[in-house]
Amino acid sequence: MKTDSPSVRTLWWLSMKAHGHRIRHDLGGELAVLASAGVLAALFLYMFNDFINVEVRSLSAGLQRILATGVGIVILVTSALFAGRMIAEEDDPTNSFSAAARLFGTPEESIRAFRLLRQLTVSAVIVGAGWLIAATWFLDLQWFAHGILVALSFGIATVWARMSGRVLIADAGAADREIRRTTGAARGSPEPESRSKSILSWRLAALRRGIPALPVIGFALLGIGVALALLALRGAPPFALALLVIAVTWTASIPTALLLARDLPHAWIDKAAGITHEEFNGAYQRLAVRVALVSLGITIVTLVPAIIAGTLIMNIKLACSLAGIAITAPLCLSATQFQVDARRPAISVLANFIITLFVATAIYAHPLASILLVAIWFWGHDAQRGRFYRA
Repeated sequence: MKTDSPSVRTLWWLSMKAHGHRIRHDLGGELAVLASAGVLAALFLYMFNDFINVEVRSLSAGLQRILATGVGIVILVTSALFAGRMIAEEDDPTNSFSAAARLFGTPEESIRAFRLLRQLTVSAVIVGAGWLIAATWFLDLQWFAHGILVALSFGIATVWARMSGRVLIADAGAADREIRRTTGAARGSPEPESRSKSILSWRLAALRRGIPALPVIGFALLGIGVALALLALRGAPPFALALLVIAVTWTASIPTALLLARDLPHAWIDKAAGITHEEFNGAYQRLAVRVALVSLGITIVTLVPAIIAGTLIMNIKLACSLAGIAITAPLCLSATQFQVDARRPAISVLANFIITLFVATAIYAHPLASILLVAIWFWGHDAQRGRFYRA
């Protein structure tokens, strides 16, 4: 008996309907996350409203516009990356509508047409929503500039989809084998500290090729670093510099959240190999310290030219504040990584951003607030004891 293969329109409709079902079934959890983030944001504004208003008024109108434009561009790029990740789902060789269509004998021409139609739909909806938010509150540009930014966002979504899709194809069935091999190598180390170091070094070497965000995050750090250096050379006030240092430290912490989310589904292999929570968590503690030092190094390197040129007057209070802010996000992420759903990096990154915003603002207000980092580090790791295999 011959079965007709689904048409392009049928595949597109089923794909959109699947997204609708996913949203409907996850709506409660997503609304809870949004509500919690909104409450924390409102609490942040309530606590630091007067302080922030004073600092914002110290910025010139031109600098305020530059910062607002930067926020709008970040929103557009984020929406483009999110759209690209959704588009790449069709590259999964075992769990996608394209794979199912091939099983039904659908011609490749029809599958390509369906994927193109789906890509245009997803990009239009998600990038369009990001542009609407950015244009309403942040972007004060001419219409042709809006068109250029939207076109670039579509291009970023396409490139990101290709990069993520290649990882999905290459990763089919390979992740477990890599984790087994790296865990076996770490298992040969007799001392817990050596085992922890082995887990980190081997795991990073095996999994970093599976995180396509690394080049994007590297370019983002480069762009933020250049912006920080230019603003410092132009004599921007410390508040503007602190905002960019927050962007540096938070961006630098994102790969750790991605690596952890990729690592946790294979925790059963680590458990079977006898690796304990303390050894696994120790590996990520060492990684957090390394990332914090990288963030601090980027901050120092970008501010040194302005200090030499004399456009940035660096006193002890400002130096301690910026240094404390620079190491905030990686350390906070390590101390809270199992407090939320670490398997969903978007949730981890959002939660870490809110925590970083609170702590960094307190440190900027007074450097002695850096003591909060010590308290969060020790309390967080103590509170997470034994949660690795339950995560």
